[in-house]
Parts: sequence; C-alpha cells; structure tokens
Amino acid sequence: MNLHSSSPYWLLRHGIINSYPSLIADLKTEIAIMGAGISGALIANKLCQAGYKVVIVDRRHAGMGSTAASTSLLQYEIDTPLQQLINLTGEKNAVKSYLLCRHAIFDVKKVCEQLKDPALFSQKPSFQFASFKKDVPDLNKEYTLRKQAGFSVQWLDEKSIYKKFGFTKPAGILSQEGAEADAYKITHSLLKKWISRGLEVYDNTEIITIRHHKHEIELTTINKKRSAQKN
Repeated sequence: MNLHSSSPYWLLRHGIINSYPSLIADLKTEIAIMGAGISGALIANKLCQAGYKVVIVDRRHAGMGSTAASTSLLQYEIDTPLQQLINLTGEKNAVKSYLLCRHAIFDVKKVCEQLKDPALFSQKPSFQFASFKKDVPDLNKEYTLRKQAGFSVQWLDEKSIYKKFGFTKPAGILSQEGAEADAYKITHSLLKKWISRGLEVYDNTEIITIRHHKHEIELTTINKKRSAQKN
C-alpha cells in the first residue's frame, strides 16, 4: 500500500490537534515504540488491543513528520509494476504482495470505522495512464495481470478517457480499490483512544542509545531518562 507524501495538507487543515508531555522520569514498559506518526499509532493500536503496556516516544511532536506531509492517498500499487515484480519474485509472491497491499487499505478502513469519524476515510478510484502510445502494450499487460489476479480494474481507451476525464491519453487503467485517509487526524484519534486506556505518549523525547541486557532493553533519551522494555 502506498501512502503518498506531498505538502502538509492535513496539518494545515486541522492545526496542531494535540501535544504531549516530554519524558522527564525513568519508566518501565513492555513495549516502546519510537515514532508517534501514523505508523507508530497503528502499531500501538494493535498492541494495545492485544493487552500490552505500550509507550510511544517521538523526538518531535506527534504526527509532525511525514504523517503531516502526506496526501494520504492509499493505493495497492507499489513502486514496482506487477509484471516487473513477477519477473523478480515469481507470480505467486508478486500477486500476494499486491493483494496484501489491497488488504491493508481495507484494514485502515476498519480502524477508521472503529473511531466513528466518517471524515477519516473515503474510498476513491485511481487512474494510471500511458503517457505515450509506445507505453500502451506494457500497460495493457499490466491490466491483464491485475484482472487475472482478481483486482477491480477497467481498461479505458483514448475516447473513454476523454469522455470520463476531459483530457487525452492513449490508454489507462481505472481501479476502484483506492482510498483517501486523513493520516494526521487518524494518528491523534488513535493516540487519544488508547491514552484513555493506559497508553503513554511523549513528545520531544529523542532516543540516543539502545542497550540490550539479559532480561530487558534500555532506551536512553537525550535527557538521560530511560524506558526499559522487557524481553
């Protein structure tokens, strides 16, 4: 699943939703997550659901990295086209990679539904077109492979593209299985949900050393405070 980055649209839209304290004392936890962006929040969501004691630390404010700079367009297409990935890893592994990316989009949808905010997620079609006529055969092969793998795709010729979108391209693949998700707001919604149930989140808390001991892992912040994670 691709999460495309661009300008900090979500941050500009919402402002700073919330801030969190810095870590100022030693503590112990079962699991420590470094990074309080959308990835850290989704990981914490799963771990908290499973009943673990979780602490998240971030050297900046939560969600202020690539999460705030994301357009949050979710697409199952990874950077390598399916036909090229088949040549690299074999058909079974390549198709599985694409299917897992598609599955991830709907996993995000389920998370957003649990947060009960309809503005967090909406399904959006995506369109991939050939820039030049010479690119059409490869794109058509890509379409055929995706169709055979069970993806909801439609082949559009030049006339169909103009009729639907109002611009001219030789051909393209229209996919119905894309989405848009508000990564910045999802992050803070998840953090808020689990803080009320025991999650600890610390802003401006940079980890500078990680030491492995026999029964625990010791993380030291730039302020020399420690978070010990049990093995």
